[in-house]
Amino acid sequence: DGIPRARPAMNPAVPGWAEIQNNILYVTNRFGRIAAYNIQDDLSLSKCAERDLTGTGWAMESFDNQLFVFTGSTLTSFNDCLELDTIVRLSLSVLDAEIYRDTLYTIGQDGIAKYDMSSGLPAFIESGGLCGSQISINDGIIATTDGGSVHIYFEKSQSDTSVINLKESAGVILFDNFPDPFNSSTTIQFELSGNTRAELSVYNLLGQKVKELANKYFSSGRHSVSWDGLGQNGEELASGVYFYRLSTNQEIVSRKMLLLK
Repeated sequence: DGIPRARPAMNPAVPGWAEIQNNILYVTNRFGRIAAYNIQDDLSLSKCAERDLTGTGWAMESFDNQLFVFTGSTLTSFNDCLELDTIVRLSLSVLDAEIYRDTLYTIGQDGIAKYDMSSGLPAFIESGGLCGSQISINDGIIATTDGGSVHIYFEKSQSDTSVINLKESAGVILFDNFPDPFNSSTTIQFELSGNTRAELSVYNLLGQKVKELANKYFSSGRHSVSWDGLGQNGEELASGVYFYRLSTNQEIVSRKMLLLK
């Protein structure tokens, strides 16, 4: 098909995370090791270094010609080919991280933490929000997920300071369905801070919409919608995990539920 295929010199054992910087592929594994591979012109890989980490490497980010590896609440920075540079203890544990505009954002079981990276090393700014395992940032909007629901945050500057507060959007609140697991029907409740058009739909694990429960203008306050476990055309759906997603013109929030037949 004309697309070149990489031919690794060795198969990195049980990869946990991967990052490419300066034509070097870095790979961590669940055994607490990190390996570096030079990417050759023919896309083959040649290992140039391997090191032990202080624990399982859950996330990696590259910044300012340095590689940052996160293991628990420890950040280890390396130069090219794993030349050890610095080990830093962070304020919160890390399951995922992203560097955006000289700011490091991390997410873990204790929530979100922010660090100033203008000096090249993380300087703690603040923390907040809910726990999660993945994080993404763009243009003042922070999205995190714990695997079952998505949380959206907006950054708002305080007047006359450079400090930025993490503030979870209060525009939409999506509650757990009840009962869950369910057989014949379940009730989904959500709360809106103002009048808005909202769509509430159910998706399967493949991300396919199987039922649109509501798509109209709602007044502010709490609302309830029931689902009978049937698909869009009244067909019976298989037992398993489904996601219900509430979308407005400003936010998208989702949670999971279990259908048992």
